[in-house]
Amino acid sequence: MKKIFLFIPIISLMFASFFSLPVQAATTDQIVTQLQNYLTVQKDGTVQFDIERAKKDKKSSDFIMAGVSAEEYTLAQDIQFNPDSEYTANEYHGNFCGPGTQNMNAKPVDILDAQCKKHDLCYSKTYNSCQCDRGLIADVKNIMGKLSGTKKVKAQGILAAMYAKLNAPLGCKNYAS
Repeated sequence: MKKIFLFIPIISLMFASFFSLPVQAATTDQIVTQLQNYLTVQKDGTVQFDIERAKKDKKSSDFIMAGVSAEEYTLAQDIQFNPDSEYTANEYHGNFCGPGTQNMNAKPVDILDAQCKKHDLCYSKTYNSCQCDRGLIADVKNIMGKLSGTKKVKAQGILAAMYAKLNAPLGCKNYAS
């Protein structure tokens, strides 16, 4: 009799979990892939996120935050190369994710910042920015499971921006390296 009383709740839980599957949050790969349809690489290399279209399409708040983050990342990068930029200089994340690293001897604030430092060091050693950018994508994807909250959103923004730039008409897709 005891077994029946234990068996019934277990079966009930199995059916409940089967028929009421929770909606899973989109994975980083899904968000980054979908973001490509909402990002446009401008002539100056910055990425523009179509937030109005994303809202109209009822995209999730995580999706919208990642899109805004992608735009902010490239705007931060633009400040480094464009002194006439209308945007004020501020760091995107930590000591290395963002415009013009002033002190390469600084310590990264966390694992995301460490990947950006590695990217900055790559740029300082080679003219092959495509190789460095692909390396940053791989490195950020490798640490994604260790990130949460704002850091995860910023990492998704970096990935989306880098993919958009790599696939732009004048981006790395046109080069073998």
